[in-house]
Amino acid sequence: MKYDLRSTLRAIPLFKKLEVDEIDELIKFMSVKEYKAREVLLTEGAPSVRLFVLLEGKVAVTKGAGKSLSHICDLDAGECIGEVGVLENAPCSANVVAVTDVQTASISSDDLDRYFGTRRLAAIKILRQMVCVLATRLRQTNVSYSNMVSIAEGME
Repeated sequence: MKYDLRSTLRAIPLFKKLEVDEIDELIKFMSVKEYKAREVLLTEGAPSVRLFVLLEGKVAVTKGAGKSLSHICDLDAGECIGEVGVLENAPCSANVVAVTDVQTASISSDDLDRYFGTRRLAAIKILRQMVCVLATRLRQTNVSYSNMVSIAEGME
């Protein structure tokens, strides 16, 4: 299936501040790939080498393995995966496995660096949006933690 990557990327918080020409240039660095259900996109602890945009389908984000496997969340089309690891050049912090057949557009960390090198203003826009996304996630985590502490204290 052919995707309108420009429209898809403009709808994603990480890329929504980019101008059309900045998105068109970014798309030149991206590749589209399909993953079958149960296929692994990212493995916890492995090098983070790609930033993925989910175009279609659902993935599960998990931590650990075997009996210590914990389901973190499910992500659907329109979400990004692996953006933190690619930007900080760190190992994957979680496993990401296709729940359904999944279509992705992705960019390697090297190509993202090349894009940032040629599009400095776009890099600033993406990195600012990344800070906003991470701040939102941190706020949500803080609320969840506070709720868990309240529940635990109520059980004592």
